[in-house]
Amino acid sequence: MLLREFIEKFLQFPKLEMSVEGYKQVLSKIISKSVNKSVRLVAVSKTKSFEDILRIYEQGQRDFGENYLVEKSAELPRDIRWHYIGAIQQNKIKQLVKIMI
Repeated sequence: MLLREFIEKFLQFPKLEMSVEGYKQVLSKIISKSVNKSVRLVAVSKTKSFEDILRIYEQGQRDFGENYLVEKSAELPRDIRWHYIGAIQQNKIKQLVKIMI
C-alpha cells in the first residue's frame, strides 16, 4: 500500500516543477512507515529542470533516478547519487563511467 500511495502522490506533482511540499509529504509518510527499516527514496528527475532538481536537493534529497545520461550533472552538486533506470545504450556506457567517476 505504501508504494501505491507514493505513486499516487508523485503523479499529483505539477508537470513542469517538482513540488517541495509534495516531496516533504511523501518523505514524511515513508519515514513514518519505515520505522526500524532501511529505506532510500529515489526522486525520479527525468524531464525536470535544473531548478526543479535543485529545489528538491536543497531539501536534503541526494538520490535521483534518470533513464537518460544526465549532461546537466556537471552543473549540479557532485554529491548527488544518480540511479539509472532502465537499459542504457551500449554507446553511452563510456559517458556514464566518466560521470560516475
